[in-house]
Amino acid sequence: MALSWRPHRRYSRPGSRPTSLYFQNVLGYSPVKAGAALLPWILVLIVVGPLTGKLAERLTPRLLVAGGLTVMAAGLALLTGIEEHSRYIDLLPGSSSAGSAAL
Repeated sequence: MALSWRPHRRYSRPGSRPTSLYFQNVLGYSPVKAGAALLPWILVLIVVGPLTGKLAERLTPRLLVAGGLTVMAAGLALLTGIEEHSRYIDLLPGSSSAGSAAL
């Protein structure tokens, strides 16, 4: 079961792989610059992770999942206004909030 779980987990991060390819193929970033552009999203995950653990002790799973899905939907809604040549700063609010709900 662990073998089938890991590949699914690896590719289930919303936005990490497509966003990296967007930075490289559309915006012309180098692979290193594209990876560095994803660092704010990673920092949000580092900050939100421990908070989610504390919330899991206090809230029922139903509320926690509903809240996470709501935050992810809001982040993805922010990303709907992105065009082909949008700037990096335009992606930051939506990807950060959607990424924070991915825990």
